[in-house]
Amino acid sequence: MHFVLKGIIILIFFISWKIFAACSPYSGDATINEIYKAGGQNGDSFIEFNLLDNSIPSSVYKQWSIKICYEIEIGKGKNKSKSNICDVIPVSEMDDATQWIWVSNPRVDRDYLDFNNGFDLSLLDNNDNFIDYIQVEGYSGQNFTSSCSYSGLNYVFNIPNSINGGTKILLRKPDGTGEWIEDKNTNTYPTSRGGTNNGITVLDHYEIIHDGQGLTCDAETITIKACTNESCSTESTESISLDLLGNGTLKSSVTFTGTTTVNVNHTAVGTLTFSLNNETIAPDNLLICDDGSSDNCDMTFTTAGFRFFSGAGSSTTIPNQTAGAVFSDSLKLQAVKDTNGVCTGIFDGNTAVDLSQENVNPGGTNGLNFSVGGNPIVKYSSTTSTTLSFGTNSIATLSSPIYHDAGQIRLHANYSVGGVTLTGSSNAFWVSPAELVISATSGATNLIGATATATPTHAAGEDFTLSVSAYNAATPAVITPNYSPGQIEFKLARTGPTLTDSVDGNLNYAAASTLTTSTTPEFEDITLTSFVSGESIYNAAHYSEVGLINLEVQDNEYGGGNIIIAATAINIGRFIPDHFKQTIVNS
Repeated sequence: MHFVLKGIIILIFFISWKIFAACSPYSGDATINEIYKAGGQNGDSFIEFNLLDNSIPSSVYKQWSIKICYEIEIGKGKNKSKSNICDVIPVSEMDDATQWIWVSNPRVDRDYLDFNNGFDLSLLDNNDNFIDYIQVEGYSGQNFTSSCSYSGLNYVFNIPNSINGGTKILLRKPDGTGEWIEDKNTNTYPTSRGGTNNGITVLDHYEIIHDGQGLTCDAETITIKACTNESCSTESTESISLDLLGNGTLKSSVTFTGTTTVNVNHTAVGTLTFSLNNETIAPDNLLICDDGSSDNCDMTFTTAGFRFFSGAGSSTTIPNQTAGAVFSDSLKLQAVKDTNGVCTGIFDGNTAVDLSQENVNPGGTNGLNFSVGGNPIVKYSSTTSTTLSFGTNSIATLSSPIYHDAGQIRLHANYSVGGVTLTGSSNAFWVSPAELVISATSGATNLIGATATATPTHAAGEDFTLSVSAYNAATPAVITPNYSPGQIEFKLARTGPTLTDSVDGNLNYAAASTLTTSTTPEFEDITLTSFVSGESIYNAAHYSEVGLINLEVQDNEYGGGNIIIAATAINIGRFIPDHFKQTIVNS
C-alpha cells in the first residue's frame, strides 16, 4: 500500500567520514552517492556511487559490488516469520561512463529499497570488505559494526515515523563526502544518475529582517535572505523569485540571489504581518522573521515617531561598529509626523529625549555601556534623558557615540510630553571587539621565546595557560565581556627547529583538542574553551615537542557573518626536554 504525504520535505543530515568504512583499503576512494525510489508500483529506482579517486582503473573497481539487504515476512499466522533477504550487484554490471557509477531497475529490486521498514546498503571491494555503508531506519543485515568494529559511529539514517510511501531520494551534497539529504514526494531535488549533485540547491529557510516599527509617511526597508544553513551564515547562490506579503496582501515581487531589500509603504495605523509566497525554490524549514529581538513577523505603523540615521546619506541601517571607538559614521535622530502622507519635522532646538541601548545578542542587561558625548546611556528598557539639538528637518546629531562592549545592539528613543508620544528604534547592528589578544603564561611568566637561546624555557609536555581575550579600542583597552565568538581559527607555525629532519609537534589548546604545527601553516577551524566575560582560558595547554612555535588567531565569522576579528601573532617557547633518560646496556 502506498501513501502520499503532500507538500512536506523532510531533511536529515549526518556526515559520512572516511572512517565509516575503514575495512577496505579503498575506503575514502569511493562513496555511495545517491539512492532513488519513485512512488507507485512500477516506478523508477537506481543506486549510484561516486569514484573519488579517478586513478583507480576499471579493472579494479569492476571487481567491486553493491550489496543491499532488507527483511521480509514469510508464511502466515503461527507460521509467520521474518527473513533477511540480500542482493549483490556486481559493479561490472553498472554504467561507468562517468565517475558517478550507477545501476537502475530492473537490476535494482525496488522492494529492497524499503524506506519505511529499513534496509542497509554497502559498497564492497573484491574481498567483500566495506568501502562505504549506510543503514536506513536502523536495519542491519550485513554485520557491518562487528566486522569493522566501529559500533560507536553514526552511520544510521533514521526515517521519521511521519513518513509513509512515495518517491524518495537520498543524495549527498557535495558529491561523495557531503551530507546525506532526503527529499520526499515534492521533487525539490531532481535525480542525477551518472552526474553531480552539486548543482542541486539546498535551501534551509528564508529570513525577513526588519526593525519592528514603521511610519505611515515613510517607506520601511525590509531585508529578505535565502539561507542555506540554520544560522544563515551562507546564502543561496541561485536566482530566486518570490512575493512579499503584508497581512496577506502583495507588497512586492522580487527576484534576487542571496539577499535583497524591499521598500514597503503602509499608510494605515496598525500592525502589518509579513509572509512570503510563490517561492521558486521551496525551503526545508519555516520562515524566520527577525525584528532584532525575537522571531516576529509583525511591524507596527504609527503616524509619528523617531528615525535613526547613519552617515551623510542618512541611511536607516547602522553598519557594524568597533567596540570602544566613536562610530565610524555620524549617528543622527529625526523626529517626524505624518502630514498628509509626508513626514514633516516636529522639533526645533534643544529637546530632552529619553535614550536607551538594548542588548540583542547576547541579551540581558549586562556588559559595558553605550555613551553619547561621554555620558553613559542605560540599558533598555530603562531610559536616560539626553538633551539633543534638533536643527534642519528636525534632525539631531548624537555627539561621539561609543559602545564600549561587543555584541549585537539596538538603540531606542522615546518622548512623551503634554500628550505627545514618540517612539523609535534603530536596526540591530553588530559591534566588534577591536582585536583578540593571545597569551601563553606559566604562572607570572610569559612564554614568548623566539630564538634558540631564548629565556625563559618551558618543558615540553608541561602544562601552561593559554588564553584568548577580546579587547575594545579604548585607551586603555579593556576586555569586552559580551563577546561571544563566531568561528575561531588558529594558524600554528613551527618556527624552530626547521631542519630537514625536524618533526612537527602537537599543541593541546583545549580539553581533548590538539593542533599539529607546520612550517607552512594555514588557518584551521578550532573550538576553544568557552568564553566567559570576554576571555577563553585553558590552564592545561601543552606542547609535545621541543623548540619554538608561533600562534595566530582570528574570529572568521563574528556575528554569524563575514566580520573578521584579527589578533597579533605571538611566539611561544622556548620548549626544552623535561628530562633525559640514561640507559646502560651490559654487553
